[in-house]
Amino acid sequence: MQKESAPSLTYSPPAHLCRVPSSWSNILLCRPPTASSTATATSPRPKTRYAPTWTSPTARGAARYARATTTGTSTSAGGSAPSRRTLKRGSTPWTRAAWETAILYPTSIGFTAALIWEPDVAIAVCRAYNDFLHEEFTSVSPRLKSVALLPLQDVDEAVKELRRAVTERGHSGAMLSAIGAHPPLGRAQYFPLYEEAQRLGVMLAVHSSTQGIHHLAADDYQRFIEVNTFCFPVGLFRHMVSMMFAGIPERFPGLRVGWMEAGCGWVPYWLERMDEKWKIRGADEAPMLRRSPTEYVQQGNWFFHTEADEKMLPYTASVIGADKLFFASDFPHWDSEYPHNVQELLAREDIDETLRRNVLRENALRLYGL
Repeated sequence: MQKESAPSLTYSPPAHLCRVPSSWSNILLCRPPTASSTATATSPRPKTRYAPTWTSPTARGAARYARATTTGTSTSAGGSAPSRRTLKRGSTPWTRAAWETAILYPTSIGFTAALIWEPDVAIAVCRAYNDFLHEEFTSVSPRLKSVALLPLQDVDEAVKELRRAVTERGHSGAMLSAIGAHPPLGRAQYFPLYEEAQRLGVMLAVHSSTQGIHHLAADDYQRFIEVNTFCFPVGLFRHMVSMMFAGIPERFPGLRVGWMEAGCGWVPYWLERMDEKWKIRGADEAPMLRRSPTEYVQQGNWFFHTEADEKMLPYTASVIGADKLFFASDFPHWDSEYPHNVQELLAREDIDETLRRNVLRENALRLYGL
């Protein structure tokens, strides 16, 4: 396929808030790269391996990496995260990089909050984070949007906090940790939360992590590479099975759900396995499902993250539809390859322009209702 210049559209990578109070993001809607861009599909990728063991990158390192990727300078330790004043002044990598909107996600605070056993503490932490995000980021720049944290330890309070975060703080949805001190997300106790999210017209993101790994029996591993490889997809396996066989797509057909940070290659396998079990036992144990799990995904409002270089991307799109996959930058995590992964996705010859546009822009807009 002949390579053409980048179309005039808005793309969507992701990014994360690494530390509170100096944090960053998880879904970027990026402007198309210009001819003068220093990042190309063949240029060397930045060495961003800040965390060789169990740690996330610091905000200082993230800020330095952001400056390097937008100015062409080398990366090194040090630097400082953007302040509220700096964001207003417009002199940060956020304003210089080729993106239009960022959806901000938490990292450490978001996943450790799900491990808090005391409901009152969890409620206070989530409210404080949601207020902080509004005051320090989304109220400063219209290009910054966000998802809220919810205290799943008390679902009634989670419903109240979702309503407050959306209507009073302008959040675009909420993140549900795939690992935490809460049961699988198909339990009936969560139905009021799904009903409220559907009523508000906002999305919920099920996001994997490596905090609380004992909940997945991963604490026997001795290396982070084992934990990281195992926990991210398995965390999503657990909740997707629970939500699907509880009939969530049938009970709440308007609820938009994003499945975050495990790529997309696992999705056809997991759907095929669920289809098989549904045919055998669905009538007795999943009576709410009137169609196969694959059909619910194909015809519904569940969306899945994809990496730029996933070989399974075209096949997964052929199974679930080109309108169900979105690109995420994961910036500025230690293993993020943004912005080079945007260029890599633009250069791929095994996907057509419809799928490319959907992955880089349209599906993120559908997921977040933007």
